[in-house]
Amino acid sequence: MKGHHDLIKLRMARKTPASVCLYDFPMDTDWAKWGEIPRITVHDDQVIDLDLRFVVGMTVMIESHNQDRAEHLFDKCVSAGAAIVAASNYPSPKDDPYSRVKSNTRFYFRDQA
Repeated sequence: MKGHHDLIKLRMARKTPASVCLYDFPMDTDWAKWGEIPRITVHDDQVIDLDLRFVVGMTVMIESHNQDRAEHLFDKCVSAGAAIVAASNYPSPKDDPYSRVKSNTRFYFRDQA
């Protein structure tokens, strides 16, 4: 997991960003470049081993190129106590560079409220 240390520091200081993005592919996690939404990558990690306690009470957006991993990340965030979780999966640009084929994109949403 990459990009989570600053978010954990914020949470320990009792500050909570409005939302967090979990990316299941390489992504620049420098918040200063991309705005205030924390960006965390989990592409090299086993989902079962992830410690996602930092998502408690937060809105979480998940993006993946793999449907199974998107669903597992979704379930893991719900189990960790995220307030709202949305996940999507879509083909990797290297597998479908021009999006010329029909996609098996899936979207999952759950509101704990």
